[in-house]
Amino acid sequence: MKKTLLTTLAIGLLAGSTAVNAASYTETDTFNQWITGTLIPPAQGSLSGDFNLPIDSATETITSAMVTVTGKGTGGTFSPGSHGVPASFFNATTTFSVLGDISSSGDLNYSIASYFYLVKNVKIVVETSPREQTTDPVPETNNVPDSGASVGLLGLGLIGLGALRRRLS
Repeated sequence: MKKTLLTTLAIGLLAGSTAVNAASYTETDTFNQWITGTLIPPAQGSLSGDFNLPIDSATETITSAMVTVTGKGTGGTFSPGSHGVPASFFNATTTFSVLGDISSSGDLNYSIASYFYLVKNVKIVVETSPREQTTDPVPETNNVPDSGASVGLLGLGLIGLGALRRRLS
C-alpha cells in the first residue's frame, strides 16, 4: 500500500513539474463607426487600427491568433487577413485567423474597407505557449583537480589525522 501511494505521489509530482503553461491575450478596439464609400466612381471607405499585445517573443511562441469583426451592413474586407490576403466578411460577426500576419511580439496593424458597414468592434484573441529554451550546455571548466589529485589529498589528510591521534594518545 505504501509503495503504491509513494509511486502515485512521485508520478503526480513529476507530471506537475512538466506542465506547459499557455497564455491568452485579448484586446478589443471599439469603434461604433460607419464606413461609407462612393458608388461613382466605386471606392470603398476604410477604417484602420492596431493591436499591441504584451507578448514576450523571447519566452513565448504564438500558437493561435483570431480576429472577430462585429458590426452590420453590406460587409467588407479585413486586411491583412490571412497571410496578407484580405479576408471578406458579409454578416454581423465574422471570425478568422491572422496567425501568419501578427508579429512575434503581438503587433498587428489592420484596416477594414467597405461601401456601407457599421464597425462596432474588432477583437483579437491570441494564444501562446512557452518557447523552448535553446541555451548552450554549461561549458566544461577545469576548476576541480583531475587524475586522482583530490583522492591523494584526502588520503594525506587521513594519514595526518591518524598520526595526530597516535601522538595524542
